[in-house]
Amino acid sequence: MKTILNVFLIFMAAVPLFAKEELKTALEWTPDYEAAVQTAKKENKSVFLLFTGSTWCPPCKYLEANILSSDEFKKFAGENLVCVMVDFKRGGRGPSDPKFADKHNALARQFSIVGFPTVFIINPNTDAKESIVGLKYDNTKDFIAWIKSFIKK
Repeated sequence: MKTILNVFLIFMAAVPLFAKEELKTALEWTPDYEAAVQTAKKENKSVFLLFTGSTWCPPCKYLEANILSSDEFKKFAGENLVCVMVDFKRGGRGPSDPKFADKHNALARQFSIVGFPTVFIINPNTDAKESIVGLKYDNTKDFIAWIKSFIKK
């Protein structure tokens, strides 16, 4: 019995050595667009501005669950983007975050938001921007390729 226990303990100790190490990258989102622009300038990154209906919009939920939450996107974003989330209530009836309601409503007007999700990639040094409305890309690889095509301009 002691031998079986020892073999079991050795096996359990070795399992982590062979297990695939999972990437634990946290993606930081801010609701503050102006602060994000300043950070992006300082860090030489682009601004990723997401207008979403995170609790009610099916394409927004898909984007979050299948692309924005992926380790691949989180790693890419951490290295290249400052991420801003502007979250709206069902039907676009105002921002979800009361603290930023006025600023988020102004952003929605400034960027002429007509649907969710809407994503803007913005170069804070030139104000150049690229956008997509809706769920144009259904996988992380293509979504990142779209962002890279703008960043390289």
